[in-house]
Amino acid sequence: MAHHAPTPNDDPGHILPRSTAARVVLVTVSGVLAGAVTLATWAMGGLARASDADRVLQPGSPMKNTMFTLTPHEAVSSAGAGPEGTPGVEVRAELTSHDDEPFRLSELRSTIEADLSPGGTPPDEFSLVFERAPELPVTSIQPHMPETVLMRWPLPSGGSVPEELEEITVAVSEAEHKPGFADRSSRWFATSDTAAEVTLPVTQE
Repeated sequence: MAHHAPTPNDDPGHILPRSTAARVVLVTVSGVLAGAVTLATWAMGGLARASDADRVLQPGSPMKNTMFTLTPHEAVSSAGAGPEGTPGVEVRAELTSHDDEPFRLSELRSTIEADLSPGGTPPDEFSLVFERAPELPVTSIQPHMPETVLMRWPLPSGGSVPEELEEITVAVSEAEHKPGFADRSSRWFATSDTAAEVTLPVTQE
């Protein structure tokens, strides 16, 4: 007695259709559905929230961009903790350049912002010295050389007194190396994207 071979649709063990055209249709529909789910998640802010959470780090965590790695450890405030002995707040951190050439302190300043609580945003012009030689001014950062640095911010005009400070948030922007506007020599510029931020408790001296 002759037996007929089962047709492809008769095999219950195959989940995907055997037809090439049917498989193309199935893959296309799956891709459209996945894209729709991703778009809906983005529209509701889900992806943005995850990205924001990744940027907020704990004290002692390295904050990295293409220019350098900065690891803040602690912050203190006092009547003399600011630049040139003025009232302010000092952050102790580890700093390592990723560049193969020295870059200026002004380039580093452009990529780092701070916010005091309470007190608001201090002036951008923080001073920086190396812990190993705090009496010497620093004008440039050497390539690939780890340094323990002391970053010193003055208090905002009309802001908190040192005894009232509770926290300081240090944020690092992404950076790109490109020619300047007035000349064609390349240097580091901050972008509008935040790479990472760390909030440190402020202790009183």
